[in-house]
Amino acid sequence: MIGAAEAWGYMFAKRAIEGVGDWAEGYRDSSGNATEATLAEQAQATAAYMAGVDQHMFDVYQIDTSLWDSWMGWTDPTGIAITGDTESEGTEYELLWQPNRNWSISVNASETSATRINMAGSLKKWVEDRWEFYQGPAGLVRLWGPWYSPGETIRGKFGREMMGPYNLYTMQEGSDVPELRPWRFGAVVNYTFTEGRLKGLNVGGSYRWADEIIIGYGVVVDGEGNESYDINAPIHGDAESNIDLWAGYQTMLTEDIEWRIQLNVRNVGQDNDLIPITANPDGTPASYRIQNEMTWALTNTFSF
Repeated sequence: MIGAAEAWGYMFAKRAIEGVGDWAEGYRDSSGNATEATLAEQAQATAAYMAGVDQHMFDVYQIDTSLWDSWMGWTDPTGIAITGDTESEGTEYELLWQPNRNWSISVNASETSATRINMAGSLKKWVEDRWEFYQGPAGLVRLWGPWYSPGETIRGKFGREMMGPYNLYTMQEGSDVPELRPWRFGAVVNYTFTEGRLKGLNVGGSYRWADEIIIGYGVVVDGEGNESYDINAPIHGDAESNIDLWAGYQTMLTEDIEWRIQLNVRNVGQDNDLIPITANPDGTPASYRIQNEMTWALTNTFSF
């Protein structure tokens, strides 16, 4: 929306000043009637917009102002990115226990926080200065055409499509990153037979669990009916758990050659279901990832 707002604001302001296109016969409201009040409003709005044109952004986004009577486009700068820093810290817990030579047990857990800081960096000042500019008369420049609702303004479009996502991004300053799972837990158990007919056989399994994840935020409506993201109303994705199983056998084929065979089954019972990774403000999924399905591997190893 940065390049779009600069290009479209100039284009429609220039058309109004020159009295062409939708302004050829004066302003037409949704009923097709011209109003002197709106004409006066637009005269003030267009003059204000032209006085505040940001030529630097025109250069950065390669906006050609000579095309105002046809259609002004823009080109996003190569490699542009919205920057931010993440400060992470966490604690890991691990217990290893071998009650005898047959049993091997390990349990681990971790707690992690990753806090966002310096959100949007130097872009923040430009966006907030431009939004303040659109709060004045310049923000009332009307946008014409079948792509816009009647009465659409540059302020309204910038507010919905730029400031909405921008405010959500900056409101997360000091909060944990959405993709973070605060807690993780795992356990591994293995038993090796050292005597009898099953000597050389080992069986085992592991359990992996990951905490809920934030996949979106709800909205809050102020007294004037304006909506904004509510950082205090996170939408959570489900916690995840997986089980792995294995069995192996080891023996000496000859005095010099040892053979080992092992079957590993990962994500037991899992199918390639869809798991939500982002959510709309009403809680419905916006995008998914494919769950890792059950896989198996059979390996043979010869040591000599």
